[in-house]
Amino acid sequence: MGEGAQQPSLNIVGMLRKGVRVRGLTGPNGKSVEFINAGVDGYTSTQEYLYFGSDLLRFKPDLVIVYDGWNDIDINDFGPTLFRTLGERQITAQAEQSRSIAGSARLLVENLRHSATEGDLRIVMIEGLSRVFRKLTDVEGAPHTISPFDPRSLEYYRSNHRAFLALADDQLSVAIFLQPLVGVDGRELSNEEKSKWWYRVPQFDDARRRRVRFYEGARSVLADLKEKARNDIHVCIADMPRSVNSITEPIYADSGHLLPKGNQIVASHILDRLVSCGLLRQGFAAAN
Repeated sequence: MGEGAQQPSLNIVGMLRKGVRVRGLTGPNGKSVEFINAGVDGYTSTQEYLYFGSDLLRFKPDLVIVYDGWNDIDINDFGPTLFRTLGERQITAQAEQSRSIAGSARLLVENLRHSATEGDLRIVMIEGLSRVFRKLTDVEGAPHTISPFDPRSLEYYRSNHRAFLALADDQLSVAIFLQPLVGVDGRELSNEEKSKWWYRVPQFDDARRRRVRFYEGARSVLADLKEKARNDIHVCIADMPRSVNSITEPIYADSGHLLPKGNQIVASHILDRLVSCGLLRQGFAAAN
């Protein structure tokens, strides 16, 4: 989707376009490359697959790049709402919360807090007051923690990516890339990243442990799928978090979305993989 990039040319797809142009890359048939950005905020791999079949096949793509991982970690409802986006589930939860006076008051404070503390524009007084109010209005006294890891999320991850790979044939190639996230890329955060609000929230350590467990499983899934497709020239699978672990400058806008520099690094590695898999062809470098 591009959150963290100030303009479309600086998101991952924009960086892929630039990389293809600068490096003079073409398709394996020598044709020029066109990218269609079909990223959707909050989509899990289940929704990606359904969206590809319902809306994107009409473009008759030669290649679909599946770049995901983060949203599948947060699946905690395997009932009828599984196919809803994270945003839709949050809206449903907020609607339920708004039916009480205390719940409505909490929503108001949370919205004000979010507006006052988003990004670098933090107002410490409001943050402190909102914490006090949340504590006072927490009638049940329940701690605000991250939901425990559910192994079923990995089952869906495997099924959906296996379904994507089943689409690969002489008309459509499929590339699957596991996206980088803070805590799973083996990288030490910069001091600037550690100073951000998202790194200091109390739930961050719980979230990091949960994503580490998921990514351990996801890497195993992708390694298995890669082995089974090792002779398929229309398939490319790679682990992108490894591409950023040596970078010392800030690359994260939050705990998952990348700044333009991070997008540039990841896009470059994606292009390298596509070339090594034979899905793009190295040409003569073009002028900027």
